[in-house]
Amino acid sequence: MFKYAVSDTNGSYIFRNVPSGTYQIHATPNNDGIPTYYKNNGTALFWDKGDSVVVSSSVSDLDIEIPRTRNTGLGSIAGTVTDATSGDSIRGLIVLAFEIGDTLNAVAFCVTDSLGSYKLEGLLPGTYVLKTDKVGYNSASTPRLLVNYTSSSSISDIKIKVTQSSLTNLPPPDIPEMVFLEQNYPNPVGMASPSQQPVTNVKFGLVEPQRVELSLYDALGRKIKEIMVGDLSPGEYVMALNVLGLPSGLYLYRLRIVGGTFVRRMIVMN
Repeated sequence: MFKYAVSDTNGSYIFRNVPSGTYQIHATPNNDGIPTYYKNNGTALFWDKGDSVVVSSSVSDLDIEIPRTRNTGLGSIAGTVTDATSGDSIRGLIVLAFEIGDTLNAVAFCVTDSLGSYKLEGLLPGTYVLKTDKVGYNSASTPRLLVNYTSSSSISDIKIKVTQSSLTNLPPPDIPEMVFLEQNYPNPVGMASPSQQPVTNVKFGLVEPQRVELSLYDALGRKIKEIMVGDLSPGEYVMALNVLGLPSGLYLYRLRIVGGTFVRRMIVMN
């Protein structure tokens, strides 16, 4: 299922009437930002690096940090993208330009048209490598490309071939080496906490298909609420927990799967 939302002037967004399920969130800004996937910690520019979001009720505070573009130059790189097996043109694929320096930074992007054609514009002098992103395809890279304002300000006919991913579904993008349950963030959480937020995020990972029970308990071991109960595929997941209305104090959240139980503490300040 695909749903679309537009952020307001504060950068806030909301998806309404979302059925329960597992999703990825992809922010596609205008020319001043790089398309980015939601990731609990860090930035993900490729679909198989973003975090899955499990929706069973309202989920909030899924913030996305978008890198800014630096397309104020006069250089350009153009070409086509095709399927490596069939030779068909790939439409709607994102081509990212990374400038090679002390670090590899994404500075510009464009989207292929119906013929698989792309053109990255506004590039400053420098050395670049292009990378691709499209759900269902492995990311492909080009050799290094030199843009200068003397002999090669405009580079054309750069052909990129992509292969289909063996992952048949969007999430989960990453399969951890072992089962884990991370410390919730922020912690403490609540309207009287330093973050002044009623929602905290709980991240966990599975190495194989599992029946999952993620629940919240008070300090005496009494179950307060079920955060998530259901069958999940291998991968990394982020669950949002709203503590609004809970008394201040120490709580435990427990991840229970076949063959193991994982418990962490959290502090609520309301």
